[in-house]
Amino acid sequence: MVVKIMASSPTMKSALEYNEKKVSNGEAEVIHTANVDPDLGNFRETIKRYERRNFSSKELSFHMSVNPSSAENLSEDRVRELVADIMEGLGFANQPYAVYRHDDIGRRHYHVVSIRTDGNGRKISSRQENRRCLLLQETLSMKYGFIVGCTTNEQLDRVQTHMDRFIPGKADTAVQIDSIVRFCCTYRFTSYTQFRFLLDTYGVSVTEVSSLPQRLVFRGLDDKGKACTVPISRKDLSFDPAKMFQARTKECTRTKGYHGTGDLSELCSQCLKESTSQKHFRAMMAAENVDIRIMRNNDGVISRVILIDHDTKNVHNLSDLRDVSLSDFRNAESQGQWQRQDNDARQEPLVGMATLGDLLSSLGGGRSLSRDIHGRTKKRSKGMKM
Repeated sequence: MVVKIMASSPTMKSALEYNEKKVSNGEAEVIHTANVDPDLGNFRETIKRYERRNFSSKELSFHMSVNPSSAENLSEDRVRELVADIMEGLGFANQPYAVYRHDDIGRRHYHVVSIRTDGNGRKISSRQENRRCLLLQETLSMKYGFIVGCTTNEQLDRVQTHMDRFIPGKADTAVQIDSIVRFCCTYRFTSYTQFRFLLDTYGVSVTEVSSLPQRLVFRGLDDKGKACTVPISRKDLSFDPAKMFQARTKECTRTKGYHGTGDLSELCSQCLKESTSQKHFRAMMAAENVDIRIMRNNDGVISRVILIDHDTKNVHNLSDLRDVSLSDFRNAESQGQWQRQDNDARQEPLVGMATLGDLLSSLGGGRSLSRDIHGRTKKRSKGMKM
């Protein structure tokens, strides 16, 4: 998806004539109008009335193109909803505007025409408009399921589907963290705790700082899970991480249900039965590209389990799974199936703090029982240490 705001002009003539000529030639069609004056009943006449009330603005026309990829499969209803969200975010929610569908270049796309002065002749702010539009796209991409910056299938094929873990000492710390946080916001998660553990697997810590306007502060982690960089906040990043996080959790909470819980439930249950320790269990799950976080209460009893499935990009609470429960984990310990090891702490570290090779080596032979049992042949994310 590429959304582009075109240069403004002091009259509405060029924007209107360009699109209406396409309609006359059968190359475009008006699929939606909004806020048309009921007394006039016509978009063009409504625009003229608004235009007459402008006395000083040299930036009058608003002309935007919306270019989805065919692979994103956005229906016209969804396009109308997307345009409405963008217009609201840019301050045009109450302005008259029209959405034109264009089929003139072999790739269906849309043009949106509106006017930059309101019904009282006051100009709608265009300050940092392109930046605000980009931030809106990043937030709305989670809701509508598109990839920002891609308009062709070939470009979508090249979109990054994995992310390297944070590399301590590498230049451009903020750039690394920026990319990792953006990538993690493409996962499905419904809470700050899930988001925090997800970032942890990629070598980034996050802290909520309520006294600061940025709210979220990030640090890179070394191989031992210790912070090794200066704090990275909103001012160091190219987007607002708090807004992106909030939008993502809201969207995932609203669209209830996860994909792939059946297979993951079966995998987790089988690996739990065959494992001899927590390290063994986590290594078996890691071989299937699933990170595990096991937490304990003050009495040392397992109180919560979170699973991060990197293949389906879902973060699950154990309660999302149908065939395994906390009692299964507790029984594995209490009944002696899991022999507690010296490094099994009350707050279990993520598998991401050690390499998969180290974990498998400790099992003697490094066999992937879960892969043999279930035949999950998914590719591991390149460069990710588990």
